Amino acid sequence: MRGKVMSTSAFVLVEMAPGKVRDALRILKGNPNIKVATAVAGAYDIVVTLEADNHNAISKIITDEVHELEGLVKTTTLIAFEIE
Repeated sequence: MRGKVMSTSAFVLVEMAPGKVRDALRILKGNPNIKVATAVAGAYDIVVTLEADNHNAISKIITDEVHELEGLVKTTTLIAFEIE
């Protein structure tokens, strides 16, 4: 793995209060720390894809930015990893 730049990826499943999804998506999509934010149907309302240098940076984005969304009900974070 020498010379390969490593980053940490995570998927955050976001449940919002009724009527808050559009505003949350607008905020998330305008955030340079968010790679992708997509509305979905099902138990969650939005799936956020994050990429950062390490787990601590991922944690900071989630707690400082995602958890501050108005109308947030809950999140579930999935940390991605490679299987070789």
